[in-house]
Amino acid sequence: KTPSQVHVLIALFLSTVVMSANIFSYKAGETEVFDTGRDNIRVKVEELNEDVARVILVDEKGNPINIAEEMKFINKATKNGISPVEVKGQKSYLITWINSYELHVGNQKIFRLEAQRGHVKKENPNLAKYLVENDQ
Repeated sequence: KTPSQVHVLIALFLSTVVMSANIFSYKAGETEVFDTGRDNIRVKVEELNEDVARVILVDEKGNPINIAEEMKFINKATKNGISPVEVKGQKSYLITWINSYELHVGNQKIFRLEAQRGHVKKENPNLAKYLVENDQ
């Protein structure tokens, strides 16, 4: 391989590693904590059911932090702020897999959750083989 091909492979590997570490799935029991890189604020996302998750703002030790007035959690589609609600005794923002969201502190966006829609192609190789063999 040429040096440029090696650099491309390394870049693809690194981007895959980084991307896989920043994914949340609505699978049963899924919980992820993401670092915002700002003022000891982390975003904990916890699945509640197959369509809804909650976002809790936590510190570096995982303890819930108080939601300050200058913190705004926004639905990107509507540009509306989402009000926190009590879930399991903690102030939480409820989210769905349909929309994307942003966390702002003052006028600065410090975190974004992007919804990714798609379909996974799954085939039964035996079925395809059967159809091909019997079509002759």
